[in-house]
Amino acid sequence: MATKEQALIQGYRLLNNPPLALRQATEVISQYPNDSGGYRLLGAAKRQIGDIKGAIEAERRSIDASKIDGELIEAANAMRDMKLKDAELLLKDRLRRDPFDVVAIRLLATLAAHVNQESQAIEFLRRAVHIMPSYVEAKSDLA
Repeated sequence: MATKEQALIQGYRLLNNPPLALRQATEVISQYPNDSGGYRLLGAAKRQIGDIKGAIEAERRSIDASKIDGELIEAANAMRDMKLKDAELLLKDRLRRDPFDVVAIRLLATLAAHVNQESQAIEFLRRAVHIMPSYVEAKSDLA
């Protein structure tokens, strides 16, 4: 298999053929069982076939996996410590590798709001909800 990031991008490209996207997601999850990306792809593929309950479950698992992701924890800690430029660089690098990482997108929204870039924060949150409609935290932030 290609790198994890390449496999995820390939999976997103396959969403117009949901059975292939499901297979790709399953392969990513089997190789990286604690990574959020495979579950996020699985959720997107399940939405494509109309399995909303399955999609929501996969998306929940994606969010849960993000809570123990070292890179995201490092970015959140940098924000907490007011090392905002460091946090921004970490998150942008993450999104360069995985542009569908909704937790990284939401953290960027938080960062934008913190520096009074409200319209950019709203745009990031809308993007996160568009990618993962069941992302309750991002929806709540938008309210």
